[in-house]
Amino acid sequence: MIKDYIRDKLSLEGSNLILLEDKDDILNEESIIEMLHKDEYEVYNYQEPDSFRFYYELNYRKFYDSFVEPNKKFILKCKEINEIPYDIQTVFHHVSISLKEIFPKLDYAVLKELGTDFLGKIYEVYSFYDGNVLGENGTKDYVMKAVFGIIPEHINNLNELVKAFLRLYYKNIELPKVLSDYLEYKLRQKENLKDVPLNEILSGKDRFFRFVRVQWKNYINDLIEGTHNAKIDFSDYDIRAYLDNIFYEKYIEPIEVENIERLPKWTYVGILYDENERYLKEYRKMIEKIKELLSFSKSYKDWMNLSSLWAVNVNKMGDNIVIIR
Repeated sequence: MIKDYIRDKLSLEGSNLILLEDKDDILNEESIIEMLHKDEYEVYNYQEPDSFRFYYELNYRKFYDSFVEPNKKFILKCKEINEIPYDIQTVFHHVSISLKEIFPKLDYAVLKELGTDFLGKIYEVYSFYDGNVLGENGTKDYVMKAVFGIIPEHINNLNELVKAFLRLYYKNIELPKVLSDYLEYKLRQKENLKDVPLNEILSGKDRFFRFVRVQWKNYINDLIEGTHNAKIDFSDYDIRAYLDNIFYEKYIEPIEVENIERLPKWTYVGILYDENERYLKEYRKMIEKIKELLSFSKSYKDWMNLSSLWAVNVNKMGDNIVIIR
């Protein structure tokens, strides 16, 4: 993992005072932040000399003057080592990390645009990469496939596109803009997708699920009226597999129908027909989901997703919550 790579880089110096040149803000990656906190590093982001010098004189100068290593591990993080005053440079052991160093076969400009949110995932898959040096488009294709599971060559109709992004958005994963723009460009070249509303799919999960709900309403009406207005075939097995969860977890609100006689039972999850039964099912599903999240929640984002799930369901059910023992 990338946090282990960084830990090894820092520990090789054998010093508790480290001047770290981090041009690409790699230390902002979430797992690295957690690792540094766990390993009891203090990290100071260098901005300008006066404020740092005051901090250094107050907390660390005494160790230098007495030729004693501080008992606390301290990282002075900067963009360029040369921006640090020379007398401070001489006190610290120098370490440099960069995207070019960690990913020598991937395009640097693309990695910079991707930011640090997916750096850990990219590092995990890149550790198995033994191919040629990749350019801009090659890097985009590689990251889309290896990290996000998106293969443009396999997407030839709207349903295939919906399935690919339903899997991502359900996990609260959104494709970075540099990749979504590239994917849109590639899909626009396909004759079968020229009339597909790509922006509705690629512009983020909120817009995606609004689009899906409209298509769900059209699909249910098609079943009832015998029309053909829906753009998404919800009977597709890979889409049906998500229906229970996306309705119970409020990614999409169910629609009201007056007649359910022509509707197959698997569609009931997405329609309003018996509120009391719905509340009971939603509560049970919510408890199952929360138990699942509790088993692997580690990061701040995980706990935020968990609390949001709880709040949405409690607010929705209100006084209709049934306590199941």
